[in-house]
Amino acid sequence: MSHLRCDMSKRKKNNQINLKDFILEILKNNKSTMNSRQLAWALNMKGGKHLKKITSSLKKLEHEKLIIQSEKYKFQYNNNKFTTGVIDINKAGNGYVSSKFYKDDIFIEKKKPT
Repeated sequence: MSHLRCDMSKRKKNNQINLKDFILEILKNNKSTMNSRQLAWALNMKGGKHLKKITSSLKKLEHEKLIIQSEKYKFQYNNNKFTTGVIDINKAGNGYVSSKFYKDDIFIEKKKPT
């Protein structure tokens, strides 16, 4: 099992750490599932005070559907390429999907006859 090691313990709060990004990167690079303690170890954030932050970030990532809980307390990166949203189709037949999971709309080109 390969771990992307990040030394989060030495960073200060005013450095605008985005813990969710670090967790997401670790889960993307890890083929197996990980629990919060394994993530804490990979982030070098050992101790109970850090587990609350990690657990909170995991809940947010799961709510955003960027990770999935594959078994009890075990998380993995969500490789699903599908999203949900609202599609607007213009007169030319092209569409734009707006989804709460993406900052920008997703462009869908009209299928051209072959």
